[in-house]
Amino acid sequence: MTDCPAQAAPDAPGVTLRQRLLPDTGYGDESVLFELRAPYRDANGDPTGGDEVHLVRAIRSGDVVTVLWEQGWESTSTERVQFDADSRRAIEAVRRWLA
Repeated sequence: MTDCPAQAAPDAPGVTLRQRLLPDTGYGDESVLFELRAPYRDANGDPTGGDEVHLVRAIRSGDVVTVLWEQGWESTSTERVQFDADSRRAIEAVRRWLA
């Protein structure tokens, strides 16, 4: 697993956003998966404990690249099982389109 740089949140001083690559196989001809992680914040922008996690997957099938970015419901974290199922449906739609 490779770590990507962390960065300061542009809208919240003192808050660090982190990204990292995750192992990924079985989607299209090739794919890459990474997570975006930030502390949960209250209405004032102050961290409340725990992290909000979102997933992004880029999938190549032939000459077509599809990018899926899931942000959860009302700022909740992404559920990996649902994101994987959505990714499988997306690549099947691309394959039908290419046929």
